[in-house]
Amino acid sequence: MKRWFLSLLVALAVAPPAFAQETPPAEPAAPVVAAEERPTFHVLFLPGVRTMDSNKWKISVSDGTGDASRQTVLGGEFDFALPHWPAALLVGGDWSRSSKDDWGRSSTDSGSVEGTVWEGYVGARKYFGKKNITPYANGAVAVVNSRLTGKGYTTSEKTEVGVMGGGGLLLNLGPFCMGIDGRALLAADVGSYAQFTGVVGFSF
Repeated sequence: MKRWFLSLLVALAVAPPAFAQETPPAEPAAPVVAAEERPTFHVLFLPGVRTMDSNKWKISVSDGTGDASRQTVLGGEFDFALPHWPAALLVGGDWSRSSKDDWGRSSTDSGSVEGTVWEGYVGARKYFGKKNITPYANGAVAVVNSRLTGKGYTTSEKTEVGVMGGGGLLLNLGPFCMGIDGRALLAADVGSYAQFTGVVGFSF
């Protein structure tokens, strides 16, 4: 009897309980992606001023000249880069306008003039460093449509292809960013300009 009881205790000690369940294997942890290995995005808005580099933005009458070369500009652009790209893809567009009324010195020979520019561009942007203040450089091919109208003046309109270049500084504030941007467009005729804007937007 004692031998049978000892054998039962040994069997219970060695055998796992009937209700015991196997522990499932732990799932592997998701890999941690370093910040420098993630794609980067910027969505930016650019309000500022633009000066058209052509005398064709002026309309003259006998006692005055209407000048539409100094324009207010509003632009928007997007850049995107995958890890290890040498530069980001840049896509954007903008609109600028200037108008002036009654610029002649006499009531019988006064005039009005309005100039507008639409622009779209595709190119590249290079950011230098990843600090809170980040400088960058732009380069793009642009299509620009220029239109000039005035009182007693035949409307002129022209679409051209040009090369845009410039750069700026971004101050990164978490998902938000702000800064300054300067650029110029070299076009064949009336669409050339020099431009200076502020920059506000988002980074991802």
